Amino acid sequence: MIAVWRDWSGSPIRCSARIASSLGLFAGQPAAYHLAGRTCSSQLASPRPNRSAAHWRPFTTASGDTLLLNGRIDNAPELASRFGLTGADPLAIYARAIEQWGLEADRFVIGNYCSVLAGETAIRIARSPWDAPPLCFASFDGQTVVSSVPRAILAAGLPDRPDRIKLADNLFFNLLDRTRGWYEGMGRVAGGTVVTIEPDGGSQAHDYYDPRNLPKVRFRSDDDYVEAARSLLDEATRRALEGAARPGMMLSGGLDSPLVASAALNCIDPGKRLPSFTFAPLESWQDALPEGLMGDEQPLVNAFAAMHPRIDPHFTRNEGIGFDHRLADFFAAMGGAPNHLCNFYVYHGVWQGARDAGCDVLLTADFGNQTFSGGADWCFAEYLRTFRLRQLWLAARHRPGDPRPMWQKIAALSVLRLLPLAIRRAVRARRHPGQGSLNALLSLLPDSTAAQAEDRADSQGARLENEYPASHEDAVAFDYAWHDCEAAEVRQAFEQIYGLRAADVPTYRPLVEFCAGIPTDQYIRDGSARWLARRMASGRLPEAQRLNTRYGRHNVDWHERLTPRLDEFRLAARSIAEDPDLAGLIDTDKLDALLQSWPDTTSTDIAVLGPYGAAMPRALLTARFVRYVSGRNAP
Repeated sequence: MIAVWRDWSGSPIRCSARIASSLGLFAGQPAAYHLAGRTCSSQLASPRPNRSAAHWRPFTTASGDTLLLNGRIDNAPELASRFGLTGADPLAIYARAIEQWGLEADRFVIGNYCSVLAGETAIRIARSPWDAPPLCFASFDGQTVVSSVPRAILAAGLPDRPDRIKLADNLFFNLLDRTRGWYEGMGRVAGGTVVTIEPDGGSQAHDYYDPRNLPKVRFRSDDDYVEAARSLLDEATRRALEGAARPGMMLSGGLDSPLVASAALNCIDPGKRLPSFTFAPLESWQDALPEGLMGDEQPLVNAFAAMHPRIDPHFTRNEGIGFDHRLADFFAAMGGAPNHLCNFYVYHGVWQGARDAGCDVLLTADFGNQTFSGGADWCFAEYLRTFRLRQLWLAARHRPGDPRPMWQKIAALSVLRLLPLAIRRAVRARRHPGQGSLNALLSLLPDSTAAQAEDRADSQGARLENEYPASHEDAVAFDYAWHDCEAAEVRQAFEQIYGLRAADVPTYRPLVEFCAGIPTDQYIRDGSARWLARRMASGRLPEAQRLNTRYGRHNVDWHERLTPRLDEFRLAARSIAEDPDLAGLIDTDKLDALLQSWPDTTSTDIAVLGPYGAAMPRALLTARFVRYVSGRNAP
């Protein structure tokens, strides 16, 4: 992690040690820092540095500017060759790229990184597209602070007042304002963006990356696509493993993470083993999932491990762990409370298992379903629009877990999707009277606040329409934006708390852009969805797993985990009603009604799961965060 503090007035640096201590909060030691004129630079090289960095110095460019970079540059050798920089430091290569291309430099730099270039008259900050370590900033009292984590900015003196628009939008399932921070006066750098900060505190953002303007990829044969995808996945895995002494794998029973695990086995030393970590529901969970879904993936993982004897499978049921597990640590680590944090309790056992096994890197395939393992949900609208009616029929006929009549499936998945948004909403409102928007169903905002939040969600494209994209281009743009909704902050928080690095292998930019550019018929053919991943898996996964059409469902045991704590939640609801800081954010009448009408059994019906399994925990999460910031310890 990194931080840079610039005092534009030229007065003596006042709080360098506080910033360094804040950056190293979970590391057991302060981050390294260096003072030079009006600038303090700080760096924490890893979640748990094993040696002192007392003599660390930031990189200085030829013009005397300070440059920090957090992450990795994957095409450094190619750039070095282009610039004639034999054996150069990656930072020198990156500095040369900025000198060569200016605001467009990061378009040519492939990697997973964020950067800060502190010059005399401006500060340039940037994040790579698709995936990058987080970066936030604030200018106040004649100074600018840029940091990987908000707490370093607060340590420099920014008042810790939560941004209430951010809180309300978050409760309304809208995280698409990717530049708004969790505190008043704090900004966030979006992926694929360069932000230039001036001495007066003004800032200008430049989006150098356009996910809708990626090149098409066309090969002669189907086999060529599979060969290219496998090669890029192997390359992505090698990049993720650089510097790893003992990697581990977050493994599911699907297609994406086993394919990454197979690639990892080919990359590590033949004598080494690969520990894997899988979460499962509680023993008390009663499997009542609809057709097409699976909640316990242990049998498939065991079969995969039997096929690959160098894998050591580990399983966790996360007993005693709820949606609010270690929330205080998360609030400190990430300085926010994104609503999807409630879903991440299942990963605590995985991270703890990896730490106990001595892993220093945890590989994941979180972005697999958005890349090589995608199901081409946009195909229905595309098939109708291009009159490929046979393919439309087959895709609808073989869609797993959808028992509706064919006419209804085709109408809902293709015809309706091509109509104007206002008509689509009117049709859904008539079919589901009184339900309102999906955002509202998943939220406990008071009606007055919800109306404003809904307007913002509409303007930002964050209204949850419960529908598939209409084209591949729409799907790519959607995935680009939503993946940047603080997934990096959550991952960095886990890294700090558990002391090891994580790498989401499918976010490797060449792999993402390949998957964005290939035609739809590589993802689905004659009704066979995830066709690319199934072909990639030939000989690498057991046949039963390769051909399995069920999707894994997280949080299936939500009812079993929440029900024993209802009395605790009722006490919390009463406390929320008396808290002026939460007024306008949580409708306690709605919260009380949910707790009084708690269902007797679990359900995957969104009309039940939405308010009880999603809205209620997220309201309690937000209340805990607001109280954490204020320093109060109410229930």
